[in-house]
Formats: sequence, structure tokens, C-alpha cells
Amino acid sequence: MKSKIKKSLRFFTLIELIAAMGVFTVIMLILLTFFDGAQRAWTNCINRSQIYENARVAMDLIARDLQCAYYEVDKVPFWNKGYTNYGGTSAVYDQQMLAFVSVTSIPPNDNCDSKICEVKYQLYNYESTFPGADPKKEGWLMRSATGDKTDANADNVYSTTNATGKLNYYNNFTVSENGAPTAVTNVFTATSSSSDDYQKVIPYVTKLEFTCYNRQGTEIPADAIGNGSGSYTMTFPYSVRIELTLLDQVSWNKWKALRGKRYSNTLKVLTDSGNSTAEDIRNRSERTFVKTVVLGERGQ
Repeated sequence: MKSKIKKSLRFFTLIELIAAMGVFTVIMLILLTFFDGAQRAWTNCINRSQIYENARVAMDLIARDLQCAYYEVDKVPFWNKGYTNYGGTSAVYDQQMLAFVSVTSIPPNDNCDSKICEVKYQLYNYESTFPGADPKKEGWLMRSATGDKTDANADNVYSTTNATGKLNYYNNFTVSENGAPTAVTNVFTATSSSSDDYQKVIPYVTKLEFTCYNRQGTEIPADAIGNGSGSYTMTFPYSVRIELTLLDQVSWNKWKALRGKRYSNTLKVLTDSGNSTAEDIRNRSERTFVKTVVLGERGQ
């Protein structure tokens, strides 16, 4: 006859159970802390990569257009507009602007027969008190390309028989704020009066500046033209320095939540909100990218 061995069952005591739960809680807390840190590191990595990707897109586009700049001595214009004080509805165009003729790889539409276009780059100059200022364009790098055809496939080359055409660069050096009273006779205007509308390129830009140099490396001063129009013949540069400063989306939203702002003021100077907390966030988070494009000798 087989004897049965009774196995005694041992239950956890309350103290042991509490201790086990405490260990489990500590482990879960460590895991949650680890995953939270990993998530924040991943988010920061994405934000950082966003800045570099935006900078790469903008720099490549501007550099490519500059490298394909079209030039003929005393016949084709090149305009580096400095900070201005237009005021009124034109205040949003007071930032520095670079305008030139380029055999661009990105014309304004698919209807263009030629890739020779009038190209302009500018940072939208937003301040809430400016008349007609569009908050949706704040911080956007803007590009305008004017080709020989419109979006509706109409002739866009200015002539005596086509007075509404906006492509009017040859042997024309008249530049102005808005081209009044006859905008189409201007080769370049700060507004879109003599060109196709500006299009958005990249967001979260806090600064965009251009510096032009001659062959000897001497800076060619930017044109600080005021209101009205005038003939401006600028020396075609040997090289152009592009300085672009950006924020990532998260830092931009924090900066704006604290009423941060940056714009060209009435003194033609780039100014900020004066809010020390907001500007501290901007200064710590923004990244500046610099690129010099050599155009070389083109008969100038």
C-alpha cells in the first residue's frame, strides 16, 4: 500500500506581498522613466532633423537658382534689396530680398516654354500691427518665380502689345516698392506687383540675409531703396553669402506662445519682441546655416 505524502501549501504573508508589489512598482517606474527619456530623445532628434532638412531644402533651392543666374553686361538686372521701411500694406516686404534672373529648374508652372525666370527670395515680415499682415505666412521663406507663361497658359512677356505681361527683365533696371503707377514696367518690386505671387518654401525661419561680394572679396552694399521707384544698376556679384536661421516646430510654438516675434522695424533693423523669456528660448533653440555660392566670372 502506497503512502500518500501530503504537500503543505505556503501562502505569501501580507508583508511579503507588499514587498513584492513594491519591487514591481520600482521596476515599472524605472521602465516608464526609460521609455519617457527615450521618447523625449526621439522627439528631440526628430525636431533637430526637421531643422536640418528644412535648411537643406532652402539652401539647395537658392544655391541652384543662383548658380544658374543669367547675366549679360548692362542688360540683365540683379537686385539685393536691404532692409526697408515701406510701411502700410508693403511693410510685410521690408525684409531683405534677393532678386535676379535665373535659368531655374523650378519654373512657376508647366506651361512655361523657357526656364528663364525672374526669381525673388524673401522672408515674410510679419508683425500683427502691419496692415493686411497674414499670420499664416509668419516665419515662412517665400519664393517668387515669374516665367513666360501664366498658370492659365497666357503670354506673360511684357511688350507694347502685351501690357499685362510681367516678365520684363531685359535692359530693364527699374526697381521699387510696388511699381506704382505702372508696376509692369518695373523689373523687380518688393511686392508681387511686377511678378507672380510668392510661394511658401519652408517654415519657422527667424532670419534670412544675403551678402554679395565682388571678385576681390569686397562686400557690395545692399540697396536700401525707399518709397517710389528708381533705376538701380547693381554690380553682378562674384559670390553670394546666404545666412539662414531656423527653429524646429516645438520651439517655434513655445516661442510664439510667449509672444515672441522678429521683424524689420521702422529703423530698417531686425528687432525682436523684447520678451526676455521668449528670446531666451529662441536663442537657445535656433540654428544658423551659412552657405556661400560662387557665381564666378560672367563678363562683369
